[in-house]
Amino acid sequence: MIKAIINGILKLAIGLVNLVLTPINALIAGLFPNMASAISTFNNFVNTYIGSTLSYFFSMLPPLFRGLLVIWFTFVIAYYGIFYTYKGITKIYEVIQKIKVW
Repeated sequence: MIKAIINGILKLAIGLVNLVLTPINALIAGLFPNMASAISTFNNFVNTYIGSTLSYFFSMLPPLFRGLLVIWFTFVIAYYGIFYTYKGITKIYEVIQKIKVW
């Protein structure tokens, strides 16, 4: 019974917040331009000016070194990805353990 009352109050609060924030969201969406064109312009700039320079630089390196460099960056990215994912999951688990009521 209490759970149903709390759920009803929360649904009512969510509905009211949604009712208040929907016009504000529409106003903000109308005021600011679409960021997709800005992102694609920046991406084209990077590919045109910086990408060609980097590809020229890496073409001067021996193929074996380029392969080792790719493997090294793959391991570094995988290591940090796994490390921070594990760290985040353990923090979430600790928070869940603190709020557990049973």
